Amino acid sequence: MKSCLLLSVLSRVSANEVPGAFFSLSADPLDHALSDVTGSIVSNLKNVKIPGHKDFLLQIDDLGFEDITIGSTSVSVVAGEGLEISLKDMSNAIAHTHFCGGFPKKCCGEVWASATGQSFTGLVEVVVDENGQGSLKTTSKGFSAGDVQIHHKMENFLCEAVADGLGLLNSVVIAGANKALELAFPLILQKVVGVPGDAILGLLENPPALGFGAEKFQLDNHFVGVDYQNNRLTHYHKGEFKSTAHPKESRQTPPQLTVTGGRDVELGFSDYVFNTLFEALKAEHIGEAQIELPIHLPTDGPLSKLCSGCPAVVQVKFKNRGECTFMGGKATNTLGSMKFQVGVKKGPIVLPAFTVTVDATASIGFALNQPSGKAPTLKATLTLDSFSQKDVISVIGEINTDDLNRDIQALLGGLLDKINGAVPALPILSLPGVRYENEAFIVDNHQLLVQADLVSTVATDFVLV
Repeated sequence: MKSCLLLSVLSRVSANEVPGAFFSLSADPLDHALSDVTGSIVSNLKNVKIPGHKDFLLQIDDLGFEDITIGSTSVSVVAGEGLEISLKDMSNAIAHTHFCGGFPKKCCGEVWASATGQSFTGLVEVVVDENGQGSLKTTSKGFSAGDVQIHHKMENFLCEAVADGLGLLNSVVIAGANKALELAFPLILQKVVGVPGDAILGLLENPPALGFGAEKFQLDNHFVGVDYQNNRLTHYHKGEFKSTAHPKESRQTPPQLTVTGGRDVELGFSDYVFNTLFEALKAEHIGEAQIELPIHLPTDGPLSKLCSGCPAVVQVKFKNRGECTFMGGKATNTLGSMKFQVGVKKGPIVLPAFTVTVDATASIGFALNQPSGKAPTLKATLTLDSFSQKDVISVIGEINTDDLNRDIQALLGGLLDKINGAVPALPILSLPGVRYENEAFIVDNHQLLVQADLVSTVATDFVLV
C-alpha cells in the first residue's frame, strides 16, 4: 500500500475572501518523502520508449531503458513559484537495439548507450478554478543530459568501419534519448504527484458533511490560497459551515490566522469555523427539539402534583446562537438566553411546569482521533463551566431556588451530553500511511492550533502529493 504526503503549491489569495482554516507542512518531511518515492519514478522511467528513426541512411528500432538510477533528490520551497523537485546524479543504460545504416553498402547490428551525470528540475504548483477547486500542475524547469556514450556492434568486421563513420547514429540516439527523458519527467511526476494529489485536494476541500440527526452540515473548505514562508507551505481554506438544506453565506468575518512553524504539520482553525457551525445549527433549529432526560421527579413538592415518578422533559429554545471564543489557552462556548421549558411527560402529553431563561458557558476540549483504517478526526467535547438564571416563570407555584439550580445544572449537563453525542467529529486531512503523533493543542488569539509530527506507518514507498 502506498501512502501520500501533500505537496502544496503557490496560488493567490482572493482579495474578497479571508481564510478560516489552514493546513501547514514543513519542507523537511517532504524531502524524506521524495527520497522514498524514487522507486516509483524509476519504475515509470523504465517504461519510457524512445522513438526509433527511419530514413534511407539510418533505420533504428524503438529504444528502451534497461536500467536507471537516481543518485539524490531534494524538495525546496521557491517563493513566488511553488515546490521545486530536483533529481540529481542520475544515470541510465539504453538496452541493445537493432539498427541498419550506410550507403551504398547497408550494414546492420546493435546499438546501445549509457549516460551519467544527468539531472532534472521540476515545479509543482496549484491551478485554481473559478469555484476555488485546486489541482496540481507539474512542469519542467530544466533537464541536463550529462555525458552520453554510444556503443554498437555490427554483424561483420567490414561493417564496423561503416558504423564508425556513421556520425548520424550517435546524434540520433542521443537526441532521441534526451528528448524522451525531457518529456517523460513532467508526465511521470504528474502521475506520481498530480493524480493522487488531486484526489487528496478534493477531499480536503470537500470533506464529508456532518450529520446532526436528519440534518447535514457541509464545511465549505474551498481553496483560498497558498503561502510559502519560513521553509513551509501552507494551504488556506474558507472553513465555513453551511446547512445542506438551506445553505447561506455567513456574515461573520474570520480573524487573522497565524502559522507558528516548528513542527511537521500544523492544522489551524479559527473560532469563526465553529461559530459558522453554531450559526447554521440555530438557523435550522437544531437542538430545539424536546429532550427526555434521566431525571427522577421528587415524590413530594410542586412537581409531584403533576405526575409523581413520570420522566422529566425539556424543550429548549435558543434566542442566540452559540458564541465560540479561542483565547488565553481556553476554548469557550457561550450560550446566551437559552429558554428551557421544563415539563412532565404523562403518556403522550407534556404537562408544563416552569420556564427558565439561562446564560451558560461551556469549555471545549479537543482530541485528535485516528481509528485504524479510518480518516483522522478532530473531536470537540463541551463541558459545562457555569450558568446563571435570568428569569423564572412557574405555573406550579413557588420553586425552591436551590432545587431549581440543581435541576437546571442537570438539564444543561444532559443537553451538552446530547450535543456531544450527536455532533460527529470534524474530519481533517487524511494522509494514508502517515500518522499524526505527539500532538499538541494551542488555543489563543481566536485560533485553535493543532501541532503534530508525521510518522510513517508503512515500510513501502510514499507517494508524494
